[in-house]
Amino acid sequence: MMSIHVDLVNSGIDSRKIYKVEVETPLSSWSVIKRFNQFVEMDKNLRESHGKQMADVVSLPKKKVFNSMADEVTRERASALST
Repeated sequence: MMSIHVDLVNSGIDSRKIYKVEVETPLSSWSVIKRFNQFVEMDKNLRESHGKQMADVVSLPKKKVFNSMADEVTRERASALST
């Protein structure tokens, strides 16, 4: 069975939110550390290149123009990254 865990990581530079996604399967484990907009870009590229395989994958929440650093927004994003 696969498990996914998402943490917020301090960027150390400013108030930007960095997400660490850890994936564990019976055979391997790996992690990815990126800003949310980088996950959005990766999702877009995967959907363009692997459309049929991505059909059942949940879409990420839309990016917010204002208040994107609010706790509610970061929780929503972390939840979406863990599905």
